Amino acid sequence: MKKIFKISGIVLGVLILVLILTGFIGYGRLSGKAKNNYAKLGTKAPELNSDSYTFRDLNKNGNSRFDL
Repeated sequence: MKKIFKISGIVLGVLILVLILTGFIGYGRLSGKAKNNYAKLGTKAPELNSDSYTFRDLNKNGNSRFDL
């Protein structure tokens, strides 16, 4: 009876270890893709200030005024 518990514990431990390793590998692949996507976005948008409010200039046209 003790042998069954020992073997099932080892099998369960190996399965948990495999799941953890698979999770780390999957997370690494996804974070690599995210870094690639952020690199493709380009430079950060400049900020526009008006009446103590801050907005991002998503047009990136370089003007320090609003496009309304």
